[in-house]
Amino acid sequence: MNVEKVISSQLEILGQGKQFLLSCSNAAYNHITAPHFTSSPGKHMRHVLDHYLAIMNSNDTGLIDYDKRNRDTSIESELDSALSLLESIENWLSALTSEELLRTLDVKSEISVSETQVLTCPSNVARELMFVGSHAVHHFSLISAMMSLTGTQLDNDFGVAPATLSHQREVALS
Repeated sequence: MNVEKVISSQLEILGQGKQFLLSCSNAAYNHITAPHFTSSPGKHMRHVLDHYLAIMNSNDTGLIDYDKRNRDTSIESELDSALSLLESIENWLSALTSEELLRTLDVKSEISVSETQVLTCPSNVARELMFVGSHAVHHFSLISAMMSLTGTQLDNDFGVAPATLSHQREVALS
């Protein structure tokens, strides 16, 4: 496994989040663009970072529980708190080794929308980083839409899937 590619891809995605945080005002970070959305960009950023934290916290237990989140924290309302946590996650990612990326663990998550139903499956850290990176891009897309409703245009690549960006580059070359 190419450790550098796994880690650099996650650092690229988090770098987009960092650029958003550095360019955002506190008011915009907390603004809810009702009726189109029922949460703020800050709540989405906190949700993204919680997923990375779930992987970080699995070191002690060998279990990732994506449903155990840090809701209603300063991360979702204070830019400095979110930026600090994002940088901690970047530092953790940068220190990961091949062995740590291949470490097996279990992933626990609710899977039904109509009843409480929890499933636990085997995985590894690299696979879960692929998931949370994709998950982050999805939420960045929602943040981009929220910001555009307030007249704020973010970077064109913010919230666009890596496969879509590759396709766009391919089309541009032909």
